[in-house]
Amino acid sequence: MSIPHYEVLDTVDLIAGGTHKDILIPSLSRNTPYSECKKTAFAIKKKERLRTVAIFSTYEAYKAGYSASYAEQHPGANNGFLGNISLSGSFGD
Repeated sequence: MSIPHYEVLDTVDLIAGGTHKDILIPSLSRNTPYSECKKTAFAIKKKERLRTVAIFSTYEAYKAGYSASYAEQHPGANNGFLGNISLSGSFGD
């Protein structure tokens, strides 16, 4: 699978071990098939050697996920959240 261009927005060492990264992928959107978002997340997880990963199509969605006040001021921002792979290894949105 060819991984689309992406940018790492944040990297966190997990207490449970391993690493989490928040990833911006502007070429994807909520209109992208769920299966493609899932495959992309798993491909990035493997490439970056991550335990967990969250993928976003917009920087605003990333900001809204970490700031309740930002999310409140920008009600549509969360639409750019595409999903994440949890510690259990499952993908969800």
